[in-house]
Amino acid sequence: MIKFARSKTDQLAQADFFRYAAFLLEYPNDAWREKLAHIQEELDRLPSSSASKALQRFASYALAANPRSFETSYVDTFDFSNSTSLFLTSRGRADASIQRMDLMSYSLYFEEAGYALSSGDLPDNLIALLELLSVLDDTMRAQFAKKMKADVKLLYEALTETDMDEYALLIKAIVDVLSSQDRKAVV
Repeated sequence: MIKFARSKTDQLAQADFFRYAAFLLEYPNDAWREKLAHIQEELDRLPSSSASKALQRFASYALAANPRSFETSYVDTFDFSNSTSLFLTSRGRADASIQRMDLMSYSLYFEEAGYALSSGDLPDNLIALLELLSVLDDTMRAQFAKKMKADVKLLYEALTETDMDEYALLIKAIVDVLSSQDRKAVV
């Protein structure tokens, strides 16, 4: 079972939020669904906050959904649509050279933090970026959140134009937590 530590104040720590969110955005195969049942138990014990409620709501929705329909919707939404892809540089770029530069930027985030991507992973994958946010110290997390928030917000806006409301709400929660990190970076 996956365990996520909470802060000493028993509030949902930012790092834990990003770790949970990354898991919830993974490909929803049978192994994911099995882990999700355990994660749901942990999410249900979290202190109440808008972030924890978004995680809980999404997990409940995913567990109640027909597994094959849920998986098909995931593929249709994230794998077959550039506008709602989990690769953040796939939208909002005027041309390929800008996308390449932004990919390099994301790559540098991992390098600066001292983390390497798994073979075959692209640095603009939201899941990988959320996992990175979950292991950074507060200062680096705040700086990094400021840099990626606009791209995640574009994903949220694209999802609001689909029938994937639960994913849109999860991404909105990510945008909100990134915004709270952004405010920390300004201080």
